[in-house]
Amino acid sequence: MANFLNLGNAKFVSDLSNDIFVDKSMLIKQVNNNCGKSSSKFMCITRPRRFGKTMALSMLRAYYSKGCSSKELFKNLKIYNDSSFEKHLNKHNVITIDMAGIGTSLENKNDILKEITNLLIEDLKEAFPNILTNEDTIAKALMKIYSSTKETFIFLIDEWDYIYREFDYDTVMCNKYTDFLRSIFKNELLADCIDLVYMTGILPIKRYNSQSALNNFTEYNMLDPYTLTEFVGFTEEEVSDLCKQYNMDINDMKHWYDGYHYSEVGDLYNPKSVVEALSRRRYNDYWVSTSSLEAVTNYMNYDNGELKDIIASLIAGNKVNVNTSLFSNDLTRVDSKDAALTVLIHLGYLAYDRENEQCYIPNYEIRQEFNNGVLSLKWQEIESPLSKSRELLNQTVLLNKKYIEEVFNNNLERFTTIFNRLDENV
Repeated sequence: MANFLNLGNAKFVSDLSNDIFVDKSMLIKQVNNNCGKSSSKFMCITRPRRFGKTMALSMLRAYYSKGCSSKELFKNLKIYNDSSFEKHLNKHNVITIDMAGIGTSLENKNDILKEITNLLIEDLKEAFPNILTNEDTIAKALMKIYSSTKETFIFLIDEWDYIYREFDYDTVMCNKYTDFLRSIFKNELLADCIDLVYMTGILPIKRYNSQSALNNFTEYNMLDPYTLTEFVGFTEEEVSDLCKQYNMDINDMKHWYDGYHYSEVGDLYNPKSVVEALSRRRYNDYWVSTSSLEAVTNYMNYDNGELKDIIASLIAGNKVNVNTSLFSNDLTRVDSKDAALTVLIHLGYLAYDRENEQCYIPNYEIRQEFNNGVLSLKWQEIESPLSKSRELLNQTVLLNKKYIEEVFNNNLERFTTIFNRLDENV
């Protein structure tokens, strides 16, 4: 059984059997537009966790891989009737690598690159006998195979940034990984051997002195998803159709999970939370509960509270300016307020207004997580009004005008002090 090469379509079959499945198959058309083109065949797609990256990758593998026959699987999907559908259907050698899956399975995670190399060479030797030796690197193996057979390859890499996140302060390991990627994907000798590289993760490609370590890749990220914008999350139309099907209120869904807005497609919803809300038939903090609170507080508390006033403004519903170019896509170099805010955009805790270069909290679910972060960090000037908010709601229902007036005046005084320091309109 193969480790990485020409795996089957079982994962996509499983995805299709889900009770809730949103048809994102037109992604294939966009990827087909890049396949085999030297100027655009290297693609890096980065989005927050649980935003459907792995599901998209399993669909692409089912479509491209010679290791299966998938035409019938796509029969009821949008791509089936597109003119580009037959062109690449199950016609490619596909190498699928789940970086996190491999890393977490190893007793010594430092062996991950060696493990990938050994297992892939094993696959290639079995598929193309009498061509390779055990001493061949991946790059050399691909060149030998192409020279002998003219066979080319597609790479699908999930969690491509796993090593940079897991070994973030291990410079030697991170540099080894960068060299590993460059030896395959930035190697002119392999230009004819590779038809497509589609790698997904959370962080964009690391920059060194303003240049990307893999500057031949086109990046599709939360700052600019480019031609893949509609595949970042669920569109307004998709969520509206689901709400009708499940008899749930689209306005409630919008309040809880909407807020990622791009001019090309309009509003986009958090797919994980929408699916969970529909399945459970109730609204709750589904996406944020899949990660620890530290995922947001680590950056909220940048430089021991330097962001405090900005976070207060965000929680109050304001947008704030952010210079995203000050983050070099390196978690060890979050060395400015702008860098910390940009990390939170890539992680999905903030949305980005590209036209005005501002960030904001996209929806109620995430605003609640920021509130939890304030309480955890014990930011007193913000914590006190938030901790009283539930009681305020109760007293509002009871029409207790005296209590409401007292709380309002107290909170107004606190927040006015904060916003004056920001030169906001109060």
